[in-house]
Amino acid sequence: MAAEGNSAGVLRAEQTAALRSVPDLGEGRPRPEARADSVARWLGWGGLVLLAATGRLWTPQQVFPRIPLWWWAPPAAWDWSALALTVCGLALLGIAPRRFAAGMASTGLAALFLADQHRLQPWAWQLFVLTAMGALGGGRLLVGGARWLTISIYAWSALSKCDAAFSDLIRPLVMAPVQLWIPKWDAALRHSLLLDVAVDCVVWSLPAGELAVAVLLARRPWRTAGLYASWFLHVCLLGLLGPFGQGHSLGVVWWNLWFIGQNYLLFWPRWRWSSRWFAELADTSLAVWRRRLAGALLAGVLVWPSTEPWGYCDAWLGWAVYVPRFDRVTVWLDQAARERLPPALQAYVAVPDAWFLAPEDAVVQYRIGAWSLAALGVPAYPHPRSSVGTALELAERYGLEGISVVWSRRTSRFERWSWDRQATDRRVADRRATTVVVGRSELARLAGEFRVNAFPESWYRRVAEGPPAQ
Repeated sequence: MAAEGNSAGVLRAEQTAALRSVPDLGEGRPRPEARADSVARWLGWGGLVLLAATGRLWTPQQVFPRIPLWWWAPPAAWDWSALALTVCGLALLGIAPRRFAAGMASTGLAALFLADQHRLQPWAWQLFVLTAMGALGGGRLLVGGARWLTISIYAWSALSKCDAAFSDLIRPLVMAPVQLWIPKWDAALRHSLLLDVAVDCVVWSLPAGELAVAVLLARRPWRTAGLYASWFLHVCLLGLLGPFGQGHSLGVVWWNLWFIGQNYLLFWPRWRWSSRWFAELADTSLAVWRRRLAGALLAGVLVWPSTEPWGYCDAWLGWAVYVPRFDRVTVWLDQAARERLPPALQAYVAVPDAWFLAPEDAVVQYRIGAWSLAALGVPAYPHPRSSVGTALELAERYGLEGISVVWSRRTSRFERWSWDRQATDRRVADRRATTVVVGRSELARLAGEFRVNAFPESWYRRVAEGPPAQ
Protein backbone atom coordinates (compact mmCIF):
# COMPACT_ATOMS: atom_id res chain seq x y z
CA MET A 1 0.00 0.00 0.00
CA ALA A 2 2.82 2.39 0.83
CA ALA A 3 4.50 1.64 -2.49
CA GLU A 4 1.25 2.32 -4.31
CA GLY A 5 0.85 5.61 -2.44
CA ASN A 6 4.38 6.67 -3.36
CA SER A 7 3.79 5.75 -7.00
CA ALA A 8 0.59 7.77 -7.06
CA GLY A 9 2.39 10.75 -5.54
CA VAL A 10 5.17 10.55 -8.10
CA LEU A 11 2.61 10.29 -10.91
CA ARG A 12 0.74 13.38 -9.67
CA ALA A 13 4.01 15.31 -9.45
CA GLU A 14 4.92 14.31 -13.02
CA GLN A 15 1.46 15.30 -14.26
CA THR A 16 1.71 18.67 -12.51
CA ALA A 17 5.14 19.30 -14.03
CA ALA A 18 3.84 18.38 -17.48
CA LEU A 19 0.87 20.72 -17.13
CA ARG A 20 3.08 23.58 -15.98
CA SER A 21 5.33 23.10 -19.02
CA VAL A 22 2.43 23.56 -21.45
CA PRO A 23 2.43 27.10 -22.93
CA ASP A 24 -0.45 29.33 -21.88
CA LEU A 25 -2.35 30.26 -25.03
CA GLY A 26 -4.69 32.62 -23.29
CA GLU A 27 -7.17 29.90 -22.26
CA GLY A 28 -8.06 30.55 -18.63
CA ARG A 29 -6.15 32.42 -15.96
CA PRO A 30 -2.41 32.95 -16.64
CA ARG A 31 0.00 31.41 -14.17
CA PRO A 32 1.66 33.74 -11.63
CA GLU A 33 5.10 32.82 -13.01
CA ALA A 34 4.06 33.72 -16.55
CA ARG A 35 2.58 37.03 -15.46
CA ALA A 36 5.65 37.75 -13.34
CA ASP A 37 7.89 37.11 -16.34
CA SER A 38 6.06 39.74 -18.40
CA VAL A 39 5.95 42.19 -15.49
CA ALA A 40 9.71 41.76 -15.02
CA ARG A 41 10.35 42.34 -18.72
CA TRP A 42 8.22 45.50 -18.67
CA LEU A 43 10.09 46.58 -15.55
CA GLY A 44 13.42 46.13 -17.31
CA TRP A 45 12.63 47.87 -20.58
CA GLY A 46 10.52 50.58 -18.96
CA GLY A 47 13.28 51.29 -16.47
CA LEU A 48 15.82 51.66 -19.26
CA VAL A 49 13.59 54.14 -21.10
CA LEU A 50 13.10 56.15 -17.89
CA LEU A 51 16.86 56.22 -17.29
CA ALA A 52 17.43 57.37 -20.86
CA ALA A 53 14.75 60.08 -20.56
CA THR A 54 16.51 61.47 -17.47
CA GLY A 55 20.07 60.55 -18.44
CA ARG A 56 21.80 63.67 -17.11
CA LEU A 57 20.52 62.92 -13.61
CA TRP A 58 22.43 59.63 -13.37
CA THR A 59 25.86 60.74 -14.54
CA PRO A 60 28.50 62.32 -12.25
CA GLN A 61 27.66 65.82 -13.47
CA GLN A 62 28.95 68.95 -11.73
CA VAL A 63 26.43 71.49 -13.10
CA PHE A 64 23.69 71.07 -10.50
CA PRO A 65 24.70 70.53 -6.85
CA ARG A 66 24.78 66.90 -5.75
CA ILE A 67 23.46 66.22 -2.24
CA PRO A 68 24.51 62.70 -1.10
CA LEU A 69 22.02 60.68 0.89
CA TRP A 70 24.79 59.76 3.32
CA TRP A 71 27.36 62.00 5.02
CA TRP A 72 30.13 61.40 2.50
CA ALA A 73 31.55 62.21 -0.91
CA PRO A 74 31.44 59.12 -3.16
CA PRO A 75 34.58 58.28 -5.16
CA ALA A 76 34.79 59.40 -8.77
CA ALA A 77 34.10 55.95 -10.24
CA TRP A 78 31.08 55.31 -8.01
CA ASP A 79 28.41 56.76 -10.31
CA TRP A 80 29.64 55.13 -13.51
CA SER A 81 29.98 51.73 -11.83
CA ALA A 82 26.54 51.95 -10.23
CA LEU A 83 24.98 53.17 -13.48
CA ALA A 84 26.58 50.32 -15.45
CA LEU A 85 25.31 47.80 -12.88
CA THR A 86 21.79 49.25 -13.08
CA VAL A 87 21.68 49.32 -16.88
CA CYS A 88 23.02 45.76 -17.18
CA GLY A 89 20.54 44.50 -14.60
CA LEU A 90 17.57 46.16 -16.29
CA ALA A 91 18.67 44.96 -19.73
CA LEU A 92 19.04 41.37 -18.51
CA LEU A 93 15.69 41.68 -16.77
CA GLY A 94 14.11 42.72 -20.05
CA ILE A 95 15.72 39.91 -22.06
CA ALA A 96 15.60 36.92 -19.71
CA PRO A 97 14.09 37.79 -16.31
CA ARG A 98 16.10 36.28 -13.49
CA ARG A 99 16.38 37.15 -9.84
CA PHE A 100 20.08 37.98 -10.12
CA ALA A 101 19.26 40.57 -12.83
CA ALA A 102 16.71 42.20 -10.54
CA GLY A 103 19.32 42.14 -7.77
CA MET A 104 21.85 43.89 -10.00
CA ALA A 105 19.35 46.63 -10.87
CA SER A 106 18.22 47.22 -7.27
CA THR A 107 21.82 47.28 -5.97
CA GLY A 108 22.86 49.77 -8.65
CA LEU A 109 19.88 52.02 -7.93
CA ALA A 110 20.61 51.98 -4.19
CA ALA A 111 24.21 53.03 -4.88
CA LEU A 112 23.02 55.83 -7.17
CA PHE A 113 20.62 57.08 -4.48
CA LEU A 114 23.44 57.18 -1.93
CA ALA A 115 25.50 59.39 -4.23
CA ASP A 116 22.73 61.95 -4.86
CA GLN A 117 19.33 62.12 -3.19
CA HIS A 118 18.08 64.23 -6.11
CA ARG A 119 17.77 60.86 -7.87
CA LEU A 120 15.00 59.76 -5.52
CA GLN A 121 12.38 60.56 -8.13
CA PRO A 122 9.04 58.78 -7.44
CA TRP A 123 9.38 56.47 -10.43
CA ALA A 124 12.98 55.61 -9.47
CA TRP A 125 11.88 54.71 -5.94
CA GLN A 126 9.10 52.52 -7.37
CA LEU A 127 11.61 50.86 -9.72
CA PHE A 128 13.95 50.14 -6.81
CA VAL A 129 11.21 48.59 -4.66
CA LEU A 130 9.97 46.34 -7.48
CA THR A 131 13.44 45.15 -8.50
CA ALA A 132 14.34 44.49 -4.86
CA MET A 133 11.19 42.40 -4.45
CA GLY A 134 12.00 40.54 -7.66
CA ALA A 135 15.47 39.76 -6.36
CA LEU A 136 14.24 38.50 -2.98
CA GLY A 137 10.97 36.76 -3.82
CA GLY A 138 9.49 34.53 -6.49
CA GLY A 139 7.02 35.23 -9.25
CA ARG A 140 3.94 35.09 -7.05
CA LEU A 141 5.37 37.60 -4.59
CA LEU A 142 6.52 39.91 -7.39
CA VAL A 143 3.05 40.04 -8.96
CA GLY A 144 1.19 40.36 -5.66
CA GLY A 145 3.62 42.91 -4.28
CA ALA A 146 3.54 44.99 -7.47
CA ARG A 147 -0.26 45.00 -7.33
CA TRP A 148 -0.42 46.24 -3.76
CA LEU A 149 2.33 48.77 -4.35
CA THR A 150 0.40 50.17 -7.33
CA ILE A 151 -2.80 50.36 -5.28
CA SER A 152 -0.97 52.14 -2.46
CA ILE A 153 0.51 54.68 -4.90
CA TYR A 154 -2.97 55.69 -6.06
CA ALA A 155 -4.33 55.77 -2.49
CA TRP A 156 -1.49 57.79 -0.92
CA SER A 157 -1.37 60.14 -3.89
CA ALA A 158 -5.09 60.83 -3.47
CA LEU A 159 -4.76 61.45 0.28
CA SER A 160 -1.81 63.80 -0.23
CA LYS A 161 -4.05 66.06 -2.31
CA CYS A 162 -6.56 66.59 0.51
CA ASP A 163 -4.99 69.93 1.26
CA ALA A 164 -5.81 73.55 0.50
CA ALA A 165 -2.40 74.02 -1.12
CA PHE A 166 -3.31 71.50 -3.82
CA SER A 167 -6.44 73.49 -4.64
CA ASP A 168 -4.43 76.72 -4.72
CA LEU A 169 -2.04 75.10 -7.22
CA ILE A 170 -4.61 73.50 -9.54
CA ARG A 171 -7.34 76.14 -9.51
CA PRO A 172 -5.44 78.63 -11.74
CA LEU A 173 -4.77 75.86 -14.26
CA VAL A 174 -8.49 75.11 -14.42
CA MET A 175 -9.71 78.71 -14.24
CA ALA A 176 -7.51 80.00 -17.06
CA PRO A 177 -9.24 78.13 -19.93
CA VAL A 178 -12.67 78.43 -18.30
CA GLN A 179 -12.48 82.21 -18.10
CA LEU A 180 -11.46 82.34 -21.75
CA TRP A 181 -14.80 80.77 -22.62
CA ILE A 182 -16.77 83.25 -20.50
CA PRO A 183 -17.50 86.60 -22.21
CA LYS A 184 -15.45 89.42 -20.73
CA TRP A 185 -18.55 91.50 -20.17
CA ASP A 186 -20.13 88.83 -17.93
CA ALA A 187 -18.29 89.82 -14.75
CA ALA A 188 -21.02 88.40 -12.50
CA LEU A 189 -20.54 84.91 -13.92
CA ARG A 190 -16.75 85.16 -13.67
CA HIS A 191 -16.97 85.74 -9.91
CA SER A 192 -20.06 83.70 -9.10
CA LEU A 193 -20.31 81.05 -6.40
CA LEU A 194 -21.58 78.58 -9.00
CA LEU A 195 -18.34 78.89 -10.98
CA ASP A 196 -16.30 78.40 -7.81
CA VAL A 197 -18.24 75.22 -7.02
CA ALA A 198 -17.78 73.91 -10.57
CA VAL A 199 -14.04 74.59 -10.52
CA ASP A 200 -13.68 72.94 -7.11
CA CYS A 201 -15.46 69.86 -8.47
CA VAL A 202 -12.95 69.69 -11.32
CA VAL A 203 -10.04 70.17 -8.90
CA TRP A 204 -11.32 67.41 -6.62
CA SER A 205 -11.87 65.01 -9.52
CA LEU A 206 -8.17 64.07 -9.63
CA PRO A 207 -7.82 62.84 -6.02
CA ALA A 208 -11.32 61.34 -6.17
CA GLY A 209 -10.37 59.48 -9.34
CA GLU A 210 -7.13 58.20 -7.83
CA LEU A 211 -8.94 56.96 -4.73
CA ALA A 212 -11.62 55.29 -6.86
CA VAL A 213 -8.95 53.51 -8.91
CA ALA A 214 -7.28 52.26 -5.71
CA VAL A 215 -10.57 50.88 -4.35
CA LEU A 216 -11.53 49.22 -7.64
CA LEU A 217 -8.14 47.57 -8.11
CA ALA A 218 -8.11 46.29 -4.53
CA ARG A 219 -11.26 44.19 -5.11
CA ARG A 220 -10.86 41.21 -7.46
CA PRO A 221 -14.38 41.44 -9.00
CA TRP A 222 -13.85 45.16 -9.74
CA ARG A 223 -10.33 44.98 -11.14
CA THR A 224 -11.30 45.20 -14.79
CA ALA A 225 -13.28 48.37 -14.11
CA GLY A 226 -10.37 49.70 -12.06
CA LEU A 227 -7.99 48.95 -14.92
CA TYR A 228 -10.07 50.96 -17.40
CA ALA A 229 -10.42 53.77 -14.83
CA SER A 230 -6.64 53.87 -14.33
CA TRP A 231 -6.10 54.11 -18.09
CA PHE A 232 -8.55 57.01 -18.30
CA LEU A 233 -6.80 58.72 -15.37
CA HIS A 234 -3.35 58.47 -16.94
CA VAL A 235 -4.60 59.60 -20.34
CA CYS A 236 -6.07 62.69 -18.64
CA LEU A 237 -2.78 63.29 -16.82
CA LEU A 238 -0.89 62.98 -20.10
CA GLY A 239 -3.20 65.56 -21.62
CA LEU A 240 -2.71 67.92 -18.67
CA LEU A 241 1.02 67.41 -18.09
CA GLY A 242 2.26 66.30 -21.51
CA PRO A 243 3.61 68.31 -24.45
CA PHE A 244 0.13 69.61 -25.33
CA GLY A 245 -0.54 70.70 -21.74
CA GLN A 246 1.90 71.95 -19.11
CA GLY A 247 4.91 70.49 -20.93
CA HIS A 248 6.36 68.56 -18.00
CA SER A 249 9.61 66.61 -18.25
CA LEU A 250 10.01 63.40 -20.26
CA GLY A 251 10.30 61.40 -17.05
CA VAL A 252 6.81 62.45 -15.96
CA VAL A 253 5.34 61.64 -19.38
CA TRP A 254 6.95 58.22 -19.65
CA TRP A 255 6.06 57.32 -16.05
CA ASN A 256 2.38 57.73 -16.92
CA LEU A 257 2.83 55.66 -20.10
CA TRP A 258 4.69 53.05 -18.07
CA PHE A 259 1.77 52.84 -15.62
CA ILE A 260 -0.64 52.10 -18.47
CA GLY A 261 1.38 49.08 -19.60
CA GLN A 262 2.18 47.91 -16.08
CA ASN A 263 -1.46 47.98 -14.99
CA TYR A 264 -2.42 45.89 -18.01
CA LEU A 265 0.13 43.22 -17.08
CA LEU A 266 -0.84 43.25 -13.41
CA PHE A 267 -4.64 43.43 -13.54
CA TRP A 268 -5.86 42.23 -16.95
CA PRO A 269 -7.43 38.76 -16.33
CA ARG A 270 -6.56 37.17 -19.71
CA TRP A 271 -3.43 37.64 -21.77
CA ARG A 272 -1.19 35.41 -23.88
CA TRP A 273 2.47 35.70 -22.82
CA SER A 274 3.97 32.77 -21.02
CA SER A 275 7.40 31.47 -19.99
CA ARG A 276 9.12 29.99 -17.00
CA TRP A 277 12.13 32.29 -16.61
CA PHE A 278 10.93 33.83 -13.38
CA ALA A 279 10.21 30.61 -11.51
CA GLU A 280 9.26 30.26 -7.85
CA LEU A 281 11.94 29.88 -5.21
CA ALA A 282 12.61 26.38 -3.92
CA ASP A 283 11.30 25.65 -0.44
CA THR A 284 14.64 25.94 1.35
CA SER A 285 15.30 27.75 4.60
CA LEU A 286 17.18 30.49 2.72
CA ALA A 287 14.28 30.94 0.31
CA VAL A 288 11.82 31.22 3.20
CA TRP A 289 13.89 33.98 4.79
CA ARG A 290 14.21 35.78 1.46
CA ARG A 291 10.45 35.73 1.01
CA ARG A 292 9.98 37.02 4.54
CA LEU A 293 12.45 39.82 3.88
CA ALA A 294 10.63 40.73 0.65
CA GLY A 295 7.32 40.74 2.52
CA ALA A 296 8.77 42.97 5.24
CA LEU A 297 10.10 45.36 2.58
CA LEU A 298 6.69 45.54 0.92
CA ALA A 299 4.89 46.09 4.24
CA GLY A 300 7.29 48.87 5.17
CA VAL A 301 6.87 50.63 1.83
CA LEU A 302 3.07 50.40 2.07
CA VAL A 303 2.92 51.84 5.60
CA TRP A 304 5.82 54.31 5.55
CA PRO A 305 3.90 57.15 3.78
CA SER A 306 1.62 57.42 6.82
CA THR A 307 4.53 59.01 8.71
CA GLU A 308 4.96 61.85 6.20
CA PRO A 309 2.95 64.43 8.22
CA TRP A 310 5.46 64.03 11.07
CA GLY A 311 8.52 64.35 8.83
CA TYR A 312 9.66 60.70 8.86
CA CYS A 313 8.93 60.15 5.16
CA ASP A 314 9.74 62.48 2.28
CA ALA A 315 6.85 63.67 0.12
CA TRP A 316 7.91 61.82 -3.02
CA LEU A 317 8.76 58.61 -1.17
CA GLY A 318 5.23 58.81 0.25
CA TRP A 319 3.75 59.19 -3.27
CA ALA A 320 2.71 62.83 -2.77
CA VAL A 321 3.02 63.66 -6.48
CA TYR A 322 1.59 66.58 -8.46
CA VAL A 323 1.16 68.54 -5.22
CA PRO A 324 2.97 71.66 -3.96
CA ARG A 325 5.61 71.36 -1.31
CA PHE A 326 4.30 71.08 2.21
CA ASP A 327 7.42 72.79 3.61
CA ARG A 328 8.69 75.31 1.08
CA VAL A 329 12.19 76.76 0.89
CA THR A 330 12.93 79.85 -1.19
CA VAL A 331 16.41 81.20 -1.94
CA TRP A 332 17.04 84.95 -2.12
CA LEU A 333 19.98 87.06 -3.29
CA ASP A 334 20.96 90.63 -2.62
CA GLN A 335 22.36 92.79 -5.40
CA ALA A 336 26.01 91.92 -4.69
CA ALA A 337 25.28 88.18 -4.68
CA ARG A 338 23.31 88.47 -7.88
CA GLU A 339 26.21 90.17 -9.64
CA ARG A 340 28.60 87.39 -8.58
CA LEU A 341 26.56 84.73 -10.37
CA PRO A 342 27.86 83.67 -13.80
CA PRO A 343 25.73 84.60 -16.83
CA ALA A 344 24.53 81.00 -17.22
CA LEU A 345 22.85 81.15 -13.80
CA GLN A 346 21.45 84.65 -14.18
CA ALA A 347 18.58 83.12 -16.16
CA TYR A 348 17.19 81.52 -12.99
CA VAL A 349 16.70 84.69 -10.95
CA ALA A 350 13.23 86.21 -10.73
CA VAL A 351 11.35 89.01 -9.04
CA PRO A 352 10.25 88.22 -5.46
CA ASP A 353 7.45 85.71 -5.04
CA ALA A 354 4.41 87.43 -3.50
CA TRP A 355 3.63 84.37 -1.37
CA PHE A 356 6.63 84.94 0.89
CA LEU A 357 8.05 88.14 2.30
CA ALA A 358 11.55 88.71 1.00
CA PRO A 359 14.32 89.07 3.61
CA GLU A 360 15.92 92.44 4.16
CA ASP A 361 18.20 93.58 1.31
CA ALA A 362 17.06 90.72 -0.96
CA VAL A 363 16.24 91.85 -4.49
CA VAL A 364 15.69 88.62 -6.44
CA GLN A 365 14.64 85.04 -5.83
CA TYR A 366 16.74 82.19 -7.20
CA ARG A 367 14.56 79.50 -8.80
CA ILE A 368 16.06 76.14 -7.90
CA GLY A 369 13.26 74.25 -9.63
CA ALA A 370 13.89 75.96 -12.98
CA TRP A 371 17.63 75.32 -12.60
CA SER A 372 17.01 71.61 -11.97
CA LEU A 373 14.73 71.26 -14.99
CA ALA A 374 17.23 73.00 -17.27
CA ALA A 375 20.34 71.22 -15.97
CA LEU A 376 19.00 67.71 -15.33
CA GLY A 377 15.61 67.51 -17.02
CA VAL A 378 13.80 66.59 -13.78
CA PRO A 379 11.99 68.62 -11.10
CA ALA A 380 13.92 69.54 -7.97
CA TYR A 381 13.64 67.21 -4.99
CA PRO A 382 10.91 68.74 -2.81
CA HIS A 383 12.38 68.23 0.67
CA PRO A 384 13.74 71.40 2.36
CA ARG A 385 17.14 69.80 3.04
CA SER A 386 17.75 69.49 -0.71
CA SER A 387 17.05 73.19 -1.27
CA VAL A 388 19.20 74.18 1.71
CA GLY A 389 22.08 72.05 0.40
CA THR A 390 21.71 73.54 -3.07
CA ALA A 391 21.79 77.07 -1.65
CA LEU A 392 24.87 76.18 0.43
CA GLU A 393 26.64 74.89 -2.68
CA LEU A 394 25.79 78.12 -4.53
CA ALA A 395 27.18 80.18 -1.66
CA GLU A 396 30.39 78.14 -1.43
CA ARG A 397 30.96 77.91 -5.18
CA TYR A 398 30.62 81.63 -5.91
CA GLY A 399 31.39 83.18 -2.51
CA LEU A 400 27.89 84.54 -1.92
CA GLU A 401 27.55 86.19 1.48
CA GLY A 402 24.34 87.94 0.54
CA ILE A 403 22.37 84.73 0.05
CA SER A 404 19.29 84.08 2.21
CA VAL A 405 17.00 81.10 2.71
CA VAL A 406 13.39 81.37 3.86
CA TRP A 407 12.01 78.08 5.17
CA SER A 408 8.24 78.27 5.55
CA ARG A 409 6.75 75.35 7.47
CA ARG A 410 3.18 74.42 8.19
CA THR A 411 2.23 73.81 11.77
CA SER A 412 -0.75 71.76 10.55
CA ARG A 413 -0.53 69.16 7.76
CA PHE A 414 -4.13 69.66 6.60
CA GLU A 415 -5.56 73.11 6.18
CA ARG A 416 -9.23 73.96 6.64
CA TRP A 417 -11.35 74.79 3.64
CA SER A 418 -13.40 77.91 3.04
CA TRP A 419 -15.32 79.45 0.16
CA ASP A 420 -13.64 82.71 1.17
CA ARG A 421 -10.25 82.41 -0.51
CA GLN A 422 -8.79 85.43 1.27
CA ALA A 423 -9.74 83.95 4.64
CA THR A 424 -8.11 80.67 3.62
CA ASP A 425 -4.91 82.48 2.63
CA ARG A 426 -4.81 84.28 5.98
CA ARG A 427 -5.20 81.02 7.89
CA VAL A 428 -2.48 79.35 5.83
CA ALA A 429 -0.11 82.28 6.42
CA ASP A 430 -0.85 82.31 10.15
CA ARG A 431 -0.21 78.58 10.47
CA ARG A 432 3.25 78.79 8.91
CA ALA A 433 6.43 78.99 10.97
CA THR A 434 9.16 80.81 9.08
CA THR A 435 12.92 80.40 9.48
CA VAL A 436 15.23 82.93 7.80
CA VAL A 437 18.98 82.38 7.57
CA VAL A 438 21.51 84.68 5.89
CA GLY A 439 25.07 83.92 4.82
CA ARG A 440 27.19 80.83 4.32
CA SER A 441 27.88 80.10 7.98
CA GLU A 442 24.19 80.21 8.89
CA LEU A 443 23.33 77.99 5.93
CA ALA A 444 25.89 75.42 7.10
CA ARG A 445 24.40 75.51 10.60
CA LEU A 446 20.89 74.95 9.20
CA ALA A 447 22.08 72.08 6.99
CA GLY A 448 23.42 70.30 10.06
CA GLU A 449 20.01 70.25 11.75
CA PHE A 450 18.37 67.72 9.39
CA ARG A 451 18.06 64.01 10.19
CA VAL A 452 19.40 63.13 6.74
CA ASN A 453 22.44 64.71 5.10
CA ALA A 454 21.88 68.17 3.60
CA PHE A 455 25.49 69.11 2.79
CA PRO A 456 26.57 69.06 -0.87
CA GLU A 457 29.17 66.62 -2.13
CA SER A 458 31.75 69.37 -2.62
CA TRP A 459 31.52 70.22 1.10
CA TYR A 460 32.87 66.79 2.08
CA ARG A 461 35.58 66.96 -0.58
CA ARG A 462 36.80 70.28 0.84
CA VAL A 463 36.75 68.84 4.36
CA ALA A 464 38.76 65.81 3.20
CA GLU A 465 41.32 68.01 1.45
CA GLY A 466 41.79 70.11 4.58
CA PRO A 467 42.40 73.87 4.85
CA PRO A 468 44.35 75.50 2.03
CA ALA A 469 48.10 75.85 2.52
CA GLN A 470 49.25 79.25 3.73
